[in-house]
Amino acid sequence: MIEERLHDIAGREDILEGLLKNICIIVGIIIILAAVHYASAIVLLVLFAISFTILFLPLLRYLRKKGFSDRMSAAITICCFIASFCILILFVIFSFGIFIEALPAYHDEIAIKLVDTRSFFAGYQISIDALLSTVSGHTDAFIGAVGLLLLRCIDLIISICLIIILTCFLIIEAPRFHSTLHRASLPVPLVVIQFEELINDMMVYVIIRTKINAATGAGVTIFFYVLGIEFALLWGVLTFILSYIPYVGLLLAVIPGLVLGYIHLGLTGVVLVVAGVSLINFFAENVLFPSLAGESLDISPFVVLLSLAFWVFILGPAASLIAVPLTLFTKLLLMQYNETRWLALLINR
Repeated sequence: MIEERLHDIAGREDILEGLLKNICIIVGIIIILAAVHYASAIVLLVLFAISFTILFLPLLRYLRKKGFSDRMSAAITICCFIASFCILILFVIFSFGIFIEALPAYHDEIAIKLVDTRSFFAGYQISIDALLSTVSGHTDAFIGAVGLLLLRCIDLIISICLIIILTCFLIIEAPRFHSTLHRASLPVPLVVIQFEELINDMMVYVIIRTKINAATGAGVTIFFYVLGIEFALLWGVLTFILSYIPYVGLLLAVIPGLVLGYIHLGLTGVVLVVAGVSLINFFAENVLFPSLAGESLDISPFVVLLSLAFWVFILGPAASLIAVPLTLFTKLLLMQYNETRWLALLINR
């Protein structure tokens, strides 16, 4: 009897100890997330810099394999990164500047198309006067808001410069960081191997996601050009960037195309834009992505939307661009431990 009671007491102590341990872990996670939320501006810059570094790591490794020194490899990689980044930014700023100048002309064309739309529905005994009066009444406000929003993008220049500087330093430090980890102790600790596997998986996902977004952006550009929609290349680049935001990004990117399609082709243009972009996105996400990414890089759509809301709440709206990589990193991290592997399996599609 005494031994049984002692055994029961020991079992209860183990349960209590495990419970207290889990509570401490949860409290620690909450504290860390609160600190990240408080310092979200700095954390977000660092996360973007890490994402760009991961994207350019394959080039750095390729140059090192070709016999270039670490400094030379880092210098070439940094030059390629800065050049591509600056070209993209200058193109977007220049194109948006031209688009802003053309907004008043688009306002007049929209007014004409609204009259044609009223006549079209009137032929089917359908009155849309209330809807059109509401739309036309807010057209000036909408175009003014678009112009103001585009102009306020100039405020991002400081943040972009900081991201470029941080990325350059991370690219320089990447070879030294790798060699330091491997020289620290022999044999290489398991945690180092697991960390490198996480980085490699993240690099694979970011590269695949970039390829898919590039294919989507190219498809949208070609499709809009064929339809005769102005600034087709700009909307393709915008699609490429916003496609990093799951589900919502493509919807935002296609809005200018819808408006211009309506201006040039009327309701037929709207239908063609929706159908064409939907087909392009379906091919990219349901044909290309599964063929390039394995199951380990796949995430449940519900978890994607939930993680999108979570990271936007923690880090702000800009975090929507890197919400999926952050969730994927969390999933891969959970897969490394038996106690949390079941959580990683829940994230799978």
